[in-house]
Amino acid sequence: MTDDQTPDVEDIKIRLGDEIPVEDETTYKSQTEESDVVDELRNLGQQFANTLRAAWYSEERKQFEQEMREGVQTFANEVDKAVKDITASETAQKAKAEAEDFKSKADVSDVAEKTRSGLAFGLRRFSEELSKLADSFTPVEKQPPAEDE
Repeated sequence: MTDDQTPDVEDIKIRLGDEIPVEDETTYKSQTEESDVVDELRNLGQQFANTLRAAWYSEERKQFEQEMREGVQTFANEVDKAVKDITASETAQKAKAEAEDFKSKADVSDVAEKTRSGLAFGLRRFSEELSKLADSFTPVEKQPPAEDE
């Protein structure tokens, strides 16, 4: 190339090749796509948390909880009524009298101890099963302070 000639494109590329950094297009796309994935996962996590929070504090959940409380209370009332009706019946009174008679006779025998032991074992197992059932429920959490939206 001479002084009065203009440099051609190839000469410019050769001279500037080391001076101008050229990023690999696939590297740039990979970083952008990776950033997009991270952003989308963060957004998904936030949306999931917001959805859970909205469901927990929703009127539907509160209504369901109220219905469950009323249902359990009704159940307890019905069981209490049934127990009272049964214990007041003639058959129950007769059974009670026979049980008292049996108790007085069985106190001196081995039958009373076996009965007590069996009853205690049954009650213990029933209590353990109720405990397992109670542990399977998620504990109630207090409502978190309002977040700045």
